[in-house]
Amino acid sequence: CGPGTWTIEMAKSYQLSTFTGVDMIPLFPQEKIPENAKFLQANVLNGLPFLDDTFDFVYMGLLVTAFTITEWEKVIPELVRVTKQGGWIEFMESDFQYYNE
Repeated sequence: CGPGTWTIEMAKSYQLSTFTGVDMIPLFPQEKIPENAKFLQANVLNGLPFLDDTFDFVYMGLLVTAFTITEWEKVIPELVRVTKQGGWIEFMESDFQYYNE
């Protein structure tokens, strides 16, 4: 979740939901966090510290180059494991195509 910006913005916008930001390096804020947001240090490659079927929505962004193909083969099933049946996993990535302006 990096600095936690997305997590905090979502928590403020959807106050009846809860949001958990996860990052392997604790860059996230330590204070002024909405009550419906929390942050946790963990590495998806080591397994996420959540039970199966925990989340309705899982969001991962800007990590397409963070993992090797072999690591992605671990990441995707781990995200599926913690997502509830009928839930949603969303990836937000940059376009690597460069255009001549």
